[in-house]
Amino acid sequence: MPLIPAQSIVEKETLSLRLERVLHERLKQYAAFIQSPKDYVIGQALRRLFEKDHEFTEWLKTHEPATAPNGAAANAKAEEGSTPLPGRARTSSLGTERSA
Repeated sequence: MPLIPAQSIVEKETLSLRLERVLHERLKQYAAFIQSPKDYVIGQALRRLFEKDHEFTEWLKTHEPATAPNGAAANAKAEEGSTPLPGRARTSSLGTERSA
């Protein structure tokens, strides 16, 4: 059994968005502060938002799509259960942090 477990592979999608200049600057500052890419910061912020908004959780119970794309639920569960690495976050080889 290896001492270091294999890194889990999580499918990611590219997102293009526009932010207010001040908000984008703060995002870049926060990413530098935690030494992580911007896409990681956005993803973690959204994850936290979705976990904390109990009204949204209740709403989802009646609005979840009947069928999810193959592997989407499994990938979400794998990401939820993953242990965050201290310092630098994992990045994909496609450099998605540049698109955020």
